[in-house]
Amino acid sequence: KSFMNKKKRKMELTITYLQNQFKKYNAMFFNNELPWILIKIGRSKRNFGIYHITTSRSTGKILKQHIMISKYYDQTAKQSDETLIHEMIHYSIRFKGIKDNSSHGIKFIKIMNDINRISEFNITIKGDSTNMTSKIEDNKIYRIMRFTYNNKVYYAKILILDKNEQPIR
Repeated sequence: KSFMNKKKRKMELTITYLQNQFKKYNAMFFNNELPWILIKIGRSKRNFGIYHITTSRSTGKILKQHIMISKYYDQTAKQSDETLIHEMIHYSIRFKGIKDNSSHGIKFIKIMNDINRISEFNITIKGDSTNMTSKIEDNKIYRIMRFTYNNKVYYAKILILDKNEQPIR
C-alpha cells in the first residue's frame, strides 16, 4: 500500500502504487495500448526514473524491459507520477515503433507537451523542471534552460522545431 509519511509529508513509494498508477495513466494518456511491463523501485541518485530495455544483438528482439522509479529522493506523489508518465512515454515510443531523432527528441517532446496540456502535470525532460523544460509557443517547440554563471541566473530559449515538426538546424 502507498501512504503518506506523516512526519515527512512525502510519499512512501510502493510497487502496488506504481502498478495502479501505470494502469490509470495507460488508460488516461495512452488509450490502454501499452502492455503490462515490469515496474521496479530503485535507489538511483542519477535518475528519477528509467525505461530499460535489453535486446538481442543478433535478432533485435526485446529480451526484457522494465520501468524503474527511484526512491532515493523524497518526492511527492505528483512528482513520482510525473516520472512514471515520463518513462511511459519512452515505453510508448518504443512499443509503437516510432522513430525519433534522440531519446528526448521531437516525438517525445510532442507527446510530453500534449499530456501537459490536457492534465495538471508538468512532465519535463530533466527531473528538475526549473533547469530545463519544453514548451509550445506559436506552433513552435522550444527548450527553456535555466543555468547559473558567476552567481547569476540566466535563461536560454532554444527553438528546436518549427510548426511542421521539422528540426531547426
